[in-house]
Amino acid sequence: MKVIVTIDGELLVSNVASSGLQGQKEAVAKIANNLESILQAGHEIVIVHGNGPQVGNMLFRGEVASHAVPPVPLDVCGADTQGATGYFLQQSLRNLLRREGIKREVTAVVTQAVVDQSDPELAAPIKGIGPFFDAERAQKYGNMRGWEFIMVPGRGQQRAVPALLPRQILEINSIRYLMEHGTIVICGGGGGIPVSYDEQGNLIGVEAVVNKSHTSILLADEVGADTIVFVSQWEKIRQAFPQSIKDGFTRLTLTELNALIEEQDDLTDSMYLKLVASSKFLQAGGKSIWIIPSEQLRTVLDQDCGIQLVPDPE
Repeated sequence: MKVIVTIDGELLVSNVASSGLQGQKEAVAKIANNLESILQAGHEIVIVHGNGPQVGNMLFRGEVASHAVPPVPLDVCGADTQGATGYFLQQSLRNLLRREGIKREVTAVVTQAVVDQSDPELAAPIKGIGPFFDAERAQKYGNMRGWEFIMVPGRGQQRAVPALLPRQILEINSIRYLMEHGTIVICGGGGGIPVSYDEQGNLIGVEAVVNKSHTSILLADEVGADTIVFVSQWEKIRQAFPQSIKDGFTRLTLTELNALIEEQDDLTDSMYLKLVASSKFLQAGGKSIWIIPSEQLRTVLDQDCGIQLVPDPE
C-alpha cells in the first residue's frame, strides 16, 4: 500500500523551549519510532512534515540578530527548515531500520511547490508566523519592511503572510523514481518551498507559506497513494470533532465530513484546512484518511483508532 504520512510541525519540536535542537531531535526520533509497524509491513511511504514552529524559531533568531544580519526571506526559511527536519527524520529512520533489520533506503528531498498568487482570496495574509510584537514595534516593521500583522489575543501582534495552495510539485519525478526503487521519501516539508515563475519564465521564491494538507493530497494523486494519515495533537483532533469519540475512534463518511466542514467558523485553522483537503481527496477517489495522535501511528493501518474518513457507501 502507498501511504502519505503527514506530521504536524508542533509534534517535531520539544515542549521544553530550552531544550533547543537536541529536544527537536528527540521529538523527531519518537515520531520515527512510532512508524515501525508501517515499515515492518512493507508499505510504500512518503513522509510530509509541518515546519511552523521551526520557521518561527528561525525568524525569531533573525529578529534577535537583526542589528547584524538582514532578515531571511520565507522561501529560504522553508528550505532551511526542510533540510534540518529532513535530516533529523532521515537519521532517526535509518537508526530504526538498522535496529529492526529492515533494508530500505531513506532520502529527504528539498521540495519546491509552485503557487498561484493571482487569486486575491488566497493571497490574503491570514497565516501568523514568527515572534510576537507590541503595537509600536509592529507598526514600525509594517512601515519599514512592509509586513502585515494580525492580533493574537494574549500574545500580541504577529506577522501575517498568505497561505497558498500548491499547484505543482517540481520534484515529483524524483520522488516517484525513489519510491519505485523502494526508498522511504521525506518531502514537501511545510507544504513545500513556495515558488512561482517570473515574466521571463524563471523560478523565484515567494514570501508566503504553503498549506501542507493540500500538498499531501497533491502528492497522493501524483504517486497513486489511496491512503493519507494526518498526525496531529489529540487536543486539536477532539476540538475539530466535537461529537464523542467512542473508545478513541470515529468513522465519518464524505457526506458527514462535508456537513462538519460547513459548521466550522475559523476558516484559517489548520485542522479546518485538513478537513477541506480530506474532502477533496475523497471526492477524487481516495479510499481513506486517518487523523490521529502520534502514538496511534503504531496501529493506524491495522485497527480502528482516531478519526477515519471514508467515501460515501455506494
